[in-house]
Amino acid sequence: MSGALRQTALYALATLVARAMPLVTLPLLTHALGPADYGRLEYLAVIAELGGLLAGGGLAAVVFRFAAAGPRAECRRAAAEAIGLAAVLALAALAAGLAFLPVLPGALPVPVSGPELAIVTGSFCLAAFVETPLAVLRAEGRVRLFAGLTILRALVQTAILAALLAAGAGVAGALSAALITSAALAAYLLADRARGGGVALPPSARFRAYLRFGLPMMAGGLVGFLQMAGDRWIVADHLGAEALAQYALAVKVAIVTAVLMRPYDMWWEANRMRLLTGEVGPGAARRALAAGFGLSALTGAAVALGGGLLILWATPAAFHPAAGLVPLAAAAGACHAASAYAGARLYIRASGLPVLAVNAVCAAVTLALCLVAVPRWGLEGALAARLAGAVLRIAAFALAARLVAGDSRRGCSRSRANGVSTGTPDGAAAVAGKISIS
Repeated sequence: MSGALRQTALYALATLVARAMPLVTLPLLTHALGPADYGRLEYLAVIAELGGLLAGGGLAAVVFRFAAAGPRAECRRAAAEAIGLAAVLALAALAAGLAFLPVLPGALPVPVSGPELAIVTGSFCLAAFVETPLAVLRAEGRVRLFAGLTILRALVQTAILAALLAAGAGVAGALSAALITSAALAAYLLADRARGGGVALPPSARFRAYLRFGLPMMAGGLVGFLQMAGDRWIVADHLGAEALAQYALAVKVAIVTAVLMRPYDMWWEANRMRLLTGEVGPGAARRALAAGFGLSALTGAAVALGGGLLILWATPAAFHPAAGLVPLAAAAGACHAASAYAGARLYIRASGLPVLAVNAVCAAVTLALCLVAVPRWGLEGALAARLAGAVLRIAAFALAARLVAGDSRRGCSRSRANGVSTGTPDGAAAVAGKISIS
C-alpha cells in the first residue's frame, strides 16, 4: 500500500469512528434524558459549535496554508505561531464567555442553567484550541498520531458520557464528557509541542498575513454553520425544547449520509485537481463526478429508508415521532452532499470567494424559508426549508461553475488569438468547458 493510500485510509478510519460515535450514543442519551432535556442538550451543542468556530479563528486553515509546504524551518515556525495564537484566542473566548454568563440564561429561548453554560464555554474553547495542533500533526505528516488521537478521543468521550449518564448526571454530565476529553487532549498536545516545535506568537507582519487568510476561512465556517445549524435556533425559539429534540434527532440520524459519503469525499478532495485539470483525461473527471452524484443519491435513499427504523428500535417511545421526519432530513443531506460535486470547478480556483458567496446566499435563503415555514408548518416546514436550501445550493453551484467554465474558455480563446500560450493542456481546456455540472 502506498504512503498516500495508507494516509487516506487512516483519515477515513478516524473520520468514520469520530462521526459514528454520536450515533452510538443516541440510545444512551435518549434513554437517560427525556425529550425536554435532550432538546436543551442539542441547543447547548449548537452554542458550542458556534463558539468553537469563533474561538478557532480559522487557524487550522492557516496551518495548512503556511505550515504544510516550504522550508522546514519556516513551517515549524508557522506551526508554533499558529498554536500560540490558538491558545490566546481560546483564553480570550473563555474570558468573554464567562463574562456574559450572568445574563445569558435569561436571554435564551430554551431554559439552561449557568453551570451548564459554563461547562459549554470551557468545552468549546478547549475544542477550538486543539483543532490547531491537530492540524499541525496532519501538516507534518504525523497521520498515525492524528488518527490515533482522533479515535481515542471519540472512544474516551463516549465512555465518560456513558459513565456520567449512568450516575444520573443528566445534561451537565453529557456536556462534561466533552470538556474532560478536550482538556486531556489539549494537555497531551501541549506536552507534545514542548518536546519539539514549541509555541510562539508571530510578529505583526506575519500576524496580519495569518489574519488575512484565517478570517475568510472562519467566515466560510460561520456561513456553513448558519446553513446547517441555524434552523435549530428557529425551531427552539418557535416550538420549544421538546420539538427541537425530535428535529435534532432526525437530523442527527440523517447525518449518516455524510458519514457514508466521507471516504469517497476524501478520495475526491485528494484527486480533484488532477481530475479537473485534465491530467488523467476528461472522461475520468466525468466518471468521478457521476459517481459522487450517484453515491449521494444511494446513501440518501438508504438513510431515508432505514433511519426511521433505527430511531424506532434504539430510542424510547417519546422520541418515535422523529422517525417520520427522517426521509425529508435524509433528502436534504443527500442534496447537500451532491452540491459539492455540482460546483466542482469552484474548488480548484485560486480564490475561495465564489464558494463563500454561494454558501452565504443559500444559507440566507434557507434561514428565511425557515422563518416563514416553522410557524406555519412546524418541524415538517423546517425540514422542507432545509431541503429547498440544499436543492438551491446544487443549482447555484452548478450555475456558478458553468459561469467560471465560460470565463475560462473566453480567456483561453483571447490568449490564443493574441498568440499567447495559456500554459494549460488541451485536456484541461476541454474539461474547463465541459465540467460544470453539470
